[in-house]
Amino acid sequence: MCAAGNRRFAAPVSGSICNQRTSEEQTSMSRSAPIVSKDAAILPWAPWSLAARWALLGTFVAMSVIAATTFFIPFGIYLGQMVKALGWSRGQFSFGFSVASLCGAAMTPVSGWLVDRYGSRIIVTAGALLLPLAMACFGVFPVSYSAFLAACVFMGVVSALSAPSVVLSIPPQWVERNLGFAFAIGGVGFGVGATVLPPLTAAVVGAVGWREAWLVMAGLVGIVGIGNSLLLIRDNPDVVRARRARAASEDLPGFSFGETIRSVAYWLLIATYLIVAVVYTGVAFHVVPLLTDMGIPPAQAASALGIMGIASLFGRLGTGLLLDRMHVLVVGCSILGGLAAGLITLTFAGAGTAPYIAAALIGLAVGGEADLMPFILRRRFGQRAFGRTYGLAYGFFQLGPILGPLAMGIVFDRTHSYQQILYWFIAAVLTSIALLAFAVLLRDRTVPASVQPC
Repeated sequence: MCAAGNRRFAAPVSGSICNQRTSEEQTSMSRSAPIVSKDAAILPWAPWSLAARWALLGTFVAMSVIAATTFFIPFGIYLGQMVKALGWSRGQFSFGFSVASLCGAAMTPVSGWLVDRYGSRIIVTAGALLLPLAMACFGVFPVSYSAFLAACVFMGVVSALSAPSVVLSIPPQWVERNLGFAFAIGGVGFGVGATVLPPLTAAVVGAVGWREAWLVMAGLVGIVGIGNSLLLIRDNPDVVRARRARAASEDLPGFSFGETIRSVAYWLLIATYLIVAVVYTGVAFHVVPLLTDMGIPPAQAASALGIMGIASLFGRLGTGLLLDRMHVLVVGCSILGGLAAGLITLTFAGAGTAPYIAAALIGLAVGGEADLMPFILRRRFGQRAFGRTYGLAYGFFQLGPILGPLAMGIVFDRTHSYQQILYWFIAAVLTSIALLAFAVLLRDRTVPASVQPC
């Protein structure tokens, strides 16, 4: 590997040196070097500069207070009091939630373009400023369903500025060695936020009511998010200079966005990502009624969700470490194989301890997938259009929370059982293993070899 491709992004990127290789060398390296990170340190953070460590601490904090952890996950906590106070049906609230999700999915590719054009810090800061405002809208909107839907649309648009694809565009600017662990830091931040904020929200709702709770949580999120953006979030100066240069896109290594979306491997990776999102969100949404149908008491069934969340944290951290030490295909197939094993256990093993083992396997797999996808996209397609590349992929991922629960609900209503949909989910995950293998091993001829990342 050439020196330009192997050095850290603290002293980045010059595609011109790497592009002097022959086409055969570059085609070969596109299948190996962009995927595997070598020379991982015993202490994963040891090779990083002090500036990189501060930026990654900012990534951790930002991921803990993004829209997913502050709005989408805790939304159900507000729901009970909102239904009683406003008199609307749960279906009407669910429709508004879906509107916010769809708007977020549609706008996430746009936020990726903004990251590539203006840098990560300004977009993360914009999200930190607007997210509390969007949350506060739910505390002050008049008793009008149209006003509620307007607040949902606004939240959906803002959520694209506060998405993992935006925040996780920071680590690859600073880190080349141990990139998997760098992504894991952000993933663990998300897990911490998803673990801490829902019970905190529940306590605030119980103490002051739902309208005031929206305002209190908005204030807390604003203090943490804005403070973090001002103090810790930062772009790599070398990457900023490259973007500002007249030929900025040529100074950053990797594929252009147009070349990326013409790549078969890219769409295979998106299909894998979407399958995992649909399966996980569907199972997580329905796991409590699924287990109660097996005869497990509701309180014990609900603990399966907690097991999934804890396992997801370990999955994020463990996968980040493994990606720096093993080939991505081995790690990826292990993750998806664990997800399939969890589904098989949930489907065939019955009651007892088996459902909790299944929940742990599913949580580990989904946590691992959260690290796996940005890692592969960065290694395979480079830094040149990473914001748009990951933004579009995450936009498809956001369809999972809509399609997964809906599919399981429809099949259950028609068959009065979850068995059939679980069979389909198992087949889908096994298919995703093949898709991932093709994506990683495919010799992509859809783009010129001269633009393959170092």
